[in-house]
Amino acid sequence: YMVSAGIQATSATAGDVATFAITTNGEALAGTTMAETITAAGDVVQLATSALLTVPCNASVTVGVENTSDADLTVNAASLVLTRVA
Repeated sequence: YMVSAGIQATSATAGDVATFAITTNGEALAGTTMAETITAAGDVVQLATSALLTVPCNASVTVGVENTSDADLTVNAASLVLTRVA
């Protein structure tokens, strides 16, 4: 599967780092961490990433997007798209 994620986030605190990652079964998927510093309180950041995910036959995987930072962030919009590839 091609997994793509997009996040639009903000913080009430200047200098917070918005850090998100695509997760599989609750663990960050290698190479999908997205991060950007929020320069001023209320600034909005746009983050995006994608990765190929192999799911073995007869297996199941829970896919999500998670805030992996310690910052208290507000997510204004989020997208997660999974596309099956041959």
